[in-house]
Amino acid sequence: EAIMTDYYVRSTDGVDGDSGATWALAKAKLSLGGSVPGSGAQINVSYLHAETGTGYTMTTYSGTAANPIRILSVDDAAEPPTALLAGAQVTATTSFTTRMGQYWWGFTFIMSGASANFLMSPGSASDNVQEFENCDVYLTGAGSTQLIKMNTQGCDIRWKDVGVQFSHASQAIKAEVGSSKFHWKGGSVISGGTSPTSLFKLDLVTTSSSHIVVENVDLSACDAAMHIIGTIAPPTTTPTET
Repeated sequence: EAIMTDYYVRSTDGVDGDSGATWALAKAKLSLGGSVPGSGAQINVSYLHAETGTGYTMTTYSGTAANPIRILSVDDAAEPPTALLAGAQVTATTSFTTRMGQYWWGFTFIMSGASANFLMSPGSASDNVQEFENCDVYLTGAGSTQLIKMNTQGCDIRWKDVGVQFSHASQAIKAEVGSSKFHWKGGSVISGGTSPTSLFKLDLVTTSSSHIVVENVDLSACDAAMHIIGTIAPPTTTPTET
């Protein structure tokens, strides 16, 4: 069954001034040249796509949990595309911010700057789901403050078959504010990087009601002494690792 299409994106020959309605008229960047997709829109991105930029803020991609915006890495041999194919890549020299109501499939996100974070922000505590499937996130800047971060109240983040790689022992996945949910099912900490001291960091002054579930994730690339949960503020209770 063909994948329904709202926009096409391909860096190899796309032009942001074009409509994005076909591969021949593809946009060049995920910013879509200023076009604003609505709830339920689908962004078909060529698996050959590769772009580098600064200050990525995907906040105009605001779908809902029931009707998300789908950003998919696809095989660009057909129009409309008939198959998903992982490989689309985004390199951010500063932070990359996603938003509520987004579903990403098959992307590699590379945070190359020393202070570049991968930020997952809901924008609305009442409609706050973000999903990532078959994606990888690399923190390559070797900065001690680089983080993968749930950075707004009420995040509901769902990862399926997602890999992460760190380049400094102080890097981690961080829940920064309360009422956040994070479910990571399948995937791994990718070998070849630096094992973090703590896989997750919790600011327990503000995240006491956050929930983190890690299920069937390969942590064999991490040091045996790594903590699953570490704290960056004085806790009122001791976090439990299972």
